[in-house]
Amino acid sequence: MKISCIKNDLTEAVLKAERFIGKNLTLPILMNILLEAGDKTITVTATNLEMGIRERVPCKKGSDGAVSIPARIFSSVLQSVQDDIISLEEKNATLSLSSDSSHYVIHGVVAKEFPILPSIAHGVETSLPIEAFTSAITQVLPAVSLSDIKPELSGVYVSCDGGIVKVAATDSFRLAERTLFLKEEKKAPFSFILPQRTAHEIVRCFSGEGDVDIVFGDNQVSFSSGPLFIISRLIDGAYPDYQQIIPKNFSSYIHIGKNDLISAVKGAAVVSSRLNDVTIGFDEDKVEVMSVNPEVGKTNITKKAKVNSVGKISFNYRYLLDGIDVITGNKVSIGLQNENSAVLIQGTEDQSFLYVLMPIRAM
Repeated sequence: MKISCIKNDLTEAVLKAERFIGKNLTLPILMNILLEAGDKTITVTATNLEMGIRERVPCKKGSDGAVSIPARIFSSVLQSVQDDIISLEEKNATLSLSSDSSHYVIHGVVAKEFPILPSIAHGVETSLPIEAFTSAITQVLPAVSLSDIKPELSGVYVSCDGGIVKVAATDSFRLAERTLFLKEEKKAPFSFILPQRTAHEIVRCFSGEGDVDIVFGDNQVSFSSGPLFIISRLIDGAYPDYQQIIPKNFSSYIHIGKNDLISAVKGAAVVSSRLNDVTIGFDEDKVEVMSVNPEVGKTNITKKAKVNSVGKISFNYRYLLDGIDVITGNKVSIGLQNENSAVLIQGTEDQSFLYVLMPIRAM
């Protein structure tokens, strides 16, 4: 292998790949990345056997070849090089990196020892706009369960029925769901549970305009766009039928500016107790966010709002902020039945995202 390329392009690809490597004492090769030169590109591949990434970087080809080298060492070398153009040459599983002012030699292993990324044969295929899909994942990720007691809740649920795709997550205390619409209606419904770590990487790795192509099958799912390809195992299990817990009928409504509500909740949270509780009182044209902590003190912050009744309800302020923060638009709508029932939180301008939150029950 002998090629030259723009250092920054290769560095970006290697930094992405580095997040996919795995610590495995029985398979130390998983700490490596695979470099393959051919067809005027150098391809960077990494995997931890649960998920993998492959990205092509343009280069000026001298000769084809491949080598597997330690990811973190190569990443550190690339970030230390100050020149814009670098040359890579491999001989006997040893990689030489040269630039105008630097020269490094990195010992690797032969490429055939590196695990091959699987491919999905005869899978269900669809595509979604990158921006909409990554935005949907970002909105629901805070609601993913951090517990392994129910593994199916520790990931992001993606389902398609007709031309509608729903991206959802729940930890039993709150539920987040974003609805997307396909360009073309699909006849065959499908669903899968994406591991949380993979979901984070989808958001970090894919950006910009265009579509991401999704292929689902054989307990795996792949995402690809342009030179970037990610594949992941899926979480086994049946996702709960969460639609039945989304509130449909309300006795009270609150319409309030998003930033007003965020600032009030954050202000009240300063003196919140160990329960992270804040109480929202509402009456006609105002909302009062209150917090009491016997060890610290108490506070109440009042904001203007449109309200159709009188009442109060208490929440874990962290969970409440997680939902409000990712709502798009300037105004938030909260629908509730009583102080012990789940509430529905949505943006008044865009209702494709909903957030259901259980209150802290009144004693």
